[in-house]
Amino acid sequence: MLRVRIFLCEGCGTAHADPEEPPRCCACGRASLTELDGRDGAAAYFSPSRDAT
Repeated sequence: MLRVRIFLCEGCGTAHADPEEPPRCCACGRASLTELDGRDGAAAYFSPSRDAT
């Protein structure tokens, strides 16, 4: 079973959810994607800010 992986475009900040790394960002076309995981902060990226009221 494949798990969904989260990739963040370093150019425009678009998040991609895919089982495999996309070759390019679908929003800006750049190839600069970084995988987010538990160590890199995927949960923090998708969680509301603690400062939000």
